[in-house]
Amino acid sequence: MSFNYIGSKKKLIDFLDNVVNKIVSTYKDKTNIKFFDGFAGTGIVGSSFHKKYNFITISNDLEYYSYIINYSLLCVSYSKKLETLIKEINNDLNDDNNKVIKNYDLITMNYSPKGKDKRKFWTDTNAIRCDYIRFIIDTKLKKNVITEDEHIYLIGSLLASMDSVANTACVYGAFLKQFKKSANEKLVLKPIHINDNLNSNNKVYNVDINSDTIYNEEFDICYLDPPYNNRQYSANYHPLNYIALYDKNLEIYGKTGLIKNYNKSKYCNKLSAIKMLELLVSNIKTKHILLSYNNEGIMNFEEIKKVLMSKGKVILYKKEYKKFKSNNNQSSVWVNEYLFHCEQSDDKTFTEIII
Repeated sequence: MSFNYIGSKKKLIDFLDNVVNKIVSTYKDKTNIKFFDGFAGTGIVGSSFHKKYNFITISNDLEYYSYIINYSLLCVSYSKKLETLIKEINNDLNDDNNKVIKNYDLITMNYSPKGKDKRKFWTDTNAIRCDYIRFIIDTKLKKNVITEDEHIYLIGSLLASMDSVANTACVYGAFLKQFKKSANEKLVLKPIHINDNLNSNNKVYNVDINSDTIYNEEFDICYLDPPYNNRQYSANYHPLNYIALYDKNLEIYGKTGLIKNYNKSKYCNKLSAIKMLELLVSNIKTKHILLSYNNEGIMNFEEIKKVLMSKGKVILYKKEYKKFKSNNNQSSVWVNEYLFHCEQSDDKTFTEIII
């Protein structure tokens, strides 16, 4: 399953793979290449390249929903047990036994019209079904019927399934006034992936990328996809964080139910973004850095180029790309998507290639 996610590289995987494949071809031993997905989001890049190259994949993102998704994709292999559990959960839902349960009504009360704030992120039916699924899987964990890893996988599957019936225009910064067709479909729990042979050395972090946790690791290929603008992912996808955390003590507010004190990435701030990138590039231990960006980003092109060239040889791959369009008033549809490849070296040359 995949998510509707702004900035997703799903349609650009081939563009990225063109360069990743060139890097992989330089390795005689291709069995233990360590790939780092530093701003992982919904895990499209890390999981795609893990599947193709069997990289040892290390993923990181500041958002907890992203941690759950990426841990599910990279660290929990699909199994007959998980297949059976998902079928059992859906059968319970189909029996119409799912009611509003005390202490398991957080999505119903906060993100559906049934709550006092009448938010329309999900229909009453789907919000109740979501809460009921959390009740089932949390109960199974408490009774040791499932492991912590299986619990995370099921929450990851719930996030993906809820995203498919969300009443939004991709981002969760606002809900639609009327329920769209897909939002009215009944929630069914579907597996987030069916890969039964994941690399056991994969790891997933939920930390600030500019931290010792990341600096103390060593990578072969480091892929960076920082935010391009000042819109915070924590605010744009807060209901997914709420489902993932499922904590009644979380304080939410406003028309859309924002989580109080949500994460604010310094990469979304024009004044601090390039400083954070400079700190990251100078401290991260890697042979190759791949950095995605575009010509409309808040970081200046020449500044990015300068930061990367301090590390080594840089090749810029440029491609015209149709970006996400959130409304009919958005004038610029086509942008230049950049992929910088920096190879650690004493050679500080710069080359530009248009694809």
